[in-house]
Amino acid sequence: MLSSRHTLLLAFALSVLPTLPGMAAQPFDELLRRVPPGANAIVIMDVERCLSCSMATKEKWHDKRESAYVDRPIILPPEADNIVLAAQLDPMADMEARWELAVMQLHEPIAIRSIARAEGGYVDTVNGLESAWTPSNAYFVKLDDRHLGMMYPANRQFVSRWSTYGTENQEIRISPYLRSAADAFEDSGQIMMAIDLRDMPQEHRIRERLADSPVIPDKLKNDDTLIDDALVDAVTSIQGIVLNVDIDSKARGRMRVDFASDISILKPFAKPLVLEVMDKMGAVIIDFNDWKVTVEDMSIVMEGDLSADGLRRIFSILEVPTAKFSSLSDQTAAPSSSQQPATEEVIGRVSKSYFGSIETLMKDLRSNLKPNNGSHAVWFERYARKIDRLPILNVDEVLLEFGAQVGESFRTIAYARRGASAKRGIQNTATQKAYSSYGTRNYGRYGRSGYGRGYRGGGGTSRTASNQRMTIRAQTDATANKVRYSEWNELENGMAGMRKTMTQKYKIEF
Repeated sequence: MLSSRHTLLLAFALSVLPTLPGMAAQPFDELLRRVPPGANAIVIMDVERCLSCSMATKEKWHDKRESAYVDRPIILPPEADNIVLAAQLDPMADMEARWELAVMQLHEPIAIRSIARAEGGYVDTVNGLESAWTPSNAYFVKLDDRHLGMMYPANRQFVSRWSTYGTENQEIRISPYLRSAADAFEDSGQIMMAIDLRDMPQEHRIRERLADSPVIPDKLKNDDTLIDDALVDAVTSIQGIVLNVDIDSKARGRMRVDFASDISILKPFAKPLVLEVMDKMGAVIIDFNDWKVTVEDMSIVMEGDLSADGLRRIFSILEVPTAKFSSLSDQTAAPSSSQQPATEEVIGRVSKSYFGSIETLMKDLRSNLKPNNGSHAVWFERYARKIDRLPILNVDEVLLEFGAQVGESFRTIAYARRGASAKRGIQNTATQKAYSSYGTRNYGRYGRSGYGRGYRGGGGTSRTASNQRMTIRAQTDATANKVRYSEWNELENGMAGMRKTMTQKYKIEF
């Protein structure tokens, strides 16, 4: 039997234990339990700490005006204390998201009716919960008085089933890799992004890409097995990526790429390999060129400074679906019929902010037009969504139409690259049939079956196939680049014309 003293000590220990360092990130557990187990990517944001940093103070991230939407490199609704974002991404298809959601812990309640009005949507009831549909293709759901959920796209049935999960589930069911990243977050800056990549790489695709890569030393390539088996094993053992961002007077990032096996074979060319993979995915972050790289036994670690452009790009991969509601959440949620029409002065001011946001996004993307860069479908597609999500209340109708056209041009550029990738895949399949035979290979000492070890078509045929694939890539990329340059020239001309039109109309410099 325990003495009363021991009982008190035990009770004290149990009460203190959950707060000890190294335990789960308790402030975010309430949000993480609302994330479906199918998520393979999460972002955790400590909003309060973000908004208290010197960069946020200097750049007025607290400002709820329309102009703050893009001026801030990260969407941080000031009404939230903490935010967890989650998604099911396909990194092998330009980071395409099947679904995205955000769960916010609020310190300042937001009326669903206010959200619907600010977003230009309508109030709905989904699965018994007060909700709002918005034209940005997202649903807002009031999970309880302190928690607001957002889901993209606005698939009402999916939202209904998720809201049931989000209100009833009591356990955190994200993958072990994502849970580990969340547990380690508390002392690692204000923002963390983690992507679970376990079981995602397909060996035959990895083998082809490594064989075609200019950063892989020739000694790891040969005509027999095409690419060194140990190298393929190392790369295909990838577990995931964790990026922590610490913001003070400037932003610094630390990215860790984790593997399940020893990766010492990657050490001589780890950094160029990571940069090349990001380039082929269409997701280059120029800041990474200057980052310091360390190769550990089972991880590649990169760290360095992040620019506003870099932050905008990284957190466009997974971001709050919209923050239009935040600019008007403190206004009365009265019916639109009782609202006074906006004055020309107000429309001019808001329109200038809208135009400035488009200009900022174009400035970010302009760096992708350099000849040595790819089409970067990820950023063009994500930035098209940013334009879709810009605040539109009281914006000049002609300018809104132009903004929609800019978004469509961004998508056209992104789709051109995706179309080139699809065409390249078809042509590569034909090339492969000409130079080898899938499924009937001699796997040598490894004795493996299926796709993988070697392209046995006779001496030199694998290298010829590799050269042919590079030729196909150059041809399809040239087609995509032609579309990109054509669309961009029209955008630049359109921006100049719209600037002149709006300046003359509202008598203020756009």
